[in-house]
Amino acid sequence: MTISSPPPLDEHSRATEDEGEGRTKRLFDEVAGWGVLFKTHRPDHPEAQSIVPRQVSSDSTPESGLTDEQLIHEFRSIIAKSTKSRSPDFLGFPDITTCPAAVGAALLIPLLNQNMANSETCPPKATFVEMEAIQWLLLPSKIRVLVPDMAENHSMRSAMAMISLGEENIIPVLVDAEFHMDQEALQRIIDQQGKLGDAVMACVAYAVDPTCLRIDDLHGLSQILQEEDIWFHVDACHGSQLAFSERHRYKLREIEKADSITVDPQQALLIPYDCSLVLFRESDTQASLSTDSDSISNTQWSFGGTSPFTGSRAFNSLKIWSSIKSHGKNSMGRMIDGRLELTNAIQLDVEH
Repeated sequence: MTISSPPPLDEHSRATEDEGEGRTKRLFDEVAGWGVLFKTHRPDHPEAQSIVPRQVSSDSTPESGLTDEQLIHEFRSIIAKSTKSRSPDFLGFPDITTCPAAVGAALLIPLLNQNMANSETCPPKATFVEMEAIQWLLLPSKIRVLVPDMAENHSMRSAMAMISLGEENIIPVLVDAEFHMDQEALQRIIDQQGKLGDAVMACVAYAVDPTCLRIDDLHGLSQILQEEDIWFHVDACHGSQLAFSERHRYKLREIEKADSITVDPQQALLIPYDCSLVLFRESDTQASLSTDSDSISNTQWSFGGTSPFTGSRAFNSLKIWSSIKSHGKNSMGRMIDGRLELTNAIQLDVEH
């Protein structure tokens, strides 16, 4: 009886590696296939159905792992109970994510697995792609943010808690009949706090708030806050899209007077979650937020030293970069114009 010799160690390793790569590819193909089907297929029964369970329970921690087929079955169960915000039967958030380039970038990001903390050791190309995407947002828009009484954003409360200032230190400012921040009320509160010996650190305004979709008088507010030496922040998460529109860009006039703005491309520019940015009027501001760490290289482009509260982070800026590259500013402007025209038409139809 002849027994064949086992393959050399390097051949065995290569065979095992090839088998693993084939399995990974099959898994990715299957996941991508079901994901694309979810994005493109309209359900046969579009009527609303509640998928909220009456009672929430969790299984015990699995003792052994699933096969790829079992894992796909679990994924399909999740897909079946996911909200298809792109469906014409869905009326909700504007985060519809229809840009194929941005979705393609979102698929590529975890496969590249670039850590944006150190520019030399991990993602030299990714670092400069992110810088380019930020520069595109800065040049045409020049946007920054402030928050009034009736539409206070939860993110501001979270930010106050994160830096240990507490929610109770948020002072609401009255709004006028059209829901703009009342400038006389703002000046009155600043004077009152000064007499109490309290320091007003910042004021937050809206460039399109999420409730009434109005834009504060950024010029008037900036004059008051500059005279009082108070940081002026503008929440432009929704309104930043207007910067791409030739017809509607004027609505953001004087936004460049803000010290900082927040931008949420996922809310208006067809970008998948998540891809949020904060932009500063003065680039030197970022230096005051920088930190030193032995784990982050002290090089010019290492974002890990200038991103507060984060160290390792993904290459999420590739999504906004890909969307702008794919559409171009003119096409995005036409899309936004069409969106506003449709909104006005719906409003007129509802009113009449």
